[in-house]
Amino acid sequence: MATLRLTIRSQATVKSIGRIAVSHLRNPASRSFSHASQRQSAATAESTAPRVQHAGPLYSQTTQPINYSSTIKIPIDGEAVEFDSIFLRDACVCPECVDVSSTNKNFATSDIPSDIEGSFRGISTTNGQESAIVHWNRDAQGWSSEHVTTIPIDTLQRLAAGDKRTHISHFKPSNRVFWDSKTMEANNNFIDFAEYKNTDKAVYQALKMLESHGLVFLRNVPDSTSTDSGASITDVVSRIGPLRSTFYGLTWDVRSVPKAINVAYTNKFLGLHTDLCYLDLTPQYQILHSMRAKAPGGESMFADSFKAAETLRQTHPKLFEALVRFPVTFHYYNAGQSYRQIRCTVELEDKNDLNSPIKNTNWSPPFQGPFALDIGSRDGGKALREFHEASQKFEDLISAPENVFELRMNEGECVLFDNRRVLHARREFDPTKGERWLKGAYLDRDVFASRLARLEEQYGT
Repeated sequence: MATLRLTIRSQATVKSIGRIAVSHLRNPASRSFSHASQRQSAATAESTAPRVQHAGPLYSQTTQPINYSSTIKIPIDGEAVEFDSIFLRDACVCPECVDVSSTNKNFATSDIPSDIEGSFRGISTTNGQESAIVHWNRDAQGWSSEHVTTIPIDTLQRLAAGDKRTHISHFKPSNRVFWDSKTMEANNNFIDFAEYKNTDKAVYQALKMLESHGLVFLRNVPDSTSTDSGASITDVVSRIGPLRSTFYGLTWDVRSVPKAINVAYTNKFLGLHTDLCYLDLTPQYQILHSMRAKAPGGESMFADSFKAAETLRQTHPKLFEALVRFPVTFHYYNAGQSYRQIRCTVELEDKNDLNSPIKNTNWSPPFQGPFALDIGSRDGGKALREFHEASQKFEDLISAPENVFELRMNEGECVLFDNRRVLHARREFDPTKGERWLKGAYLDRDVFASRLARLEEQYGT
């Protein structure tokens, strides 16, 4: 049985976190969610807390009088940080509030009474993890007076440090490495498929390379054409998570065909671009497996659009702003499909802060549609002219030879790249002298982030 220690820590200066303005909340009805049994209505807590069982082990409460309040001060890193009682009650992760098996909450925020009051009772330590202990007066209906809230201190530390994220993202801008052709040529960015397939550490290595550079390669991926041409690329992607389906299918073929529905399905030169900008949920990652590489030409090219955008931010801030602000139309109207999106070339983590880290880029000239009708006349066309100049500078940067990593993908090689960062292109090839065939698939951002987060727990430092 784990040892659980309870201590009272001194409270110093006060910092307010999680203040919630509540004018009125109706008395919530008792909710079941995943509760198997009905609890008695909450009663007013006594002046001293009873000895209760919490998450297995028993611990004794302090004998100091309990002072309840709508705000609760908890010592974090030597500083008393003030939290709203509703905020802390809603964050409770005890087994009564969060189902141990499913990890789902057993109550709604609206179940918490607006006049709830809490009292910080100390810090518990279980299996090396410290948690704040809070007792309640006028708890949610269905929870007894013996209910005790526990919240990991590391969670409160993150909140007290001023975490303003509107969503959880496992992507860390500080881990990014902006690269050019020399950087990529110097990196050992190839991983053997057998190792990737059989060890999670190799998958972790690949995902970390994707996080930092947005580009990684596999070697010796088997040819599965005798059974299912998509089997090998499915194996590659499934080591990370489920494939992303689009109107092209779960997997698709990049080869020269008559009456192509996409310029990629020709033998022509294909410039640097992002795939599927015309979809609301543009796939985050693209995977291409070289099945046949017999045709002369057809070299693959990659460029770091984030590096180009960052260069513009430093050297031509007004042009960088044009890429952030100017709306560009992307569309696909062919083969019975109709898709259209308007988005800016550069998307920031915080669109209101021009110094914010770059989140995505959208650059796809082959699928760019006409601008909105008023774009050319708005401000006398000034915004359009600024964007035009910015797009020329951006194109010069991404296509400069020193910024393009070019290679001929041999049969059995596979590339995984961040479609919202790394632009890809292809040189013209001659299909009359041999076959060039790539198998493709997509992967969503959430799937990648989830897999990386769990592997970080095993292999991260």
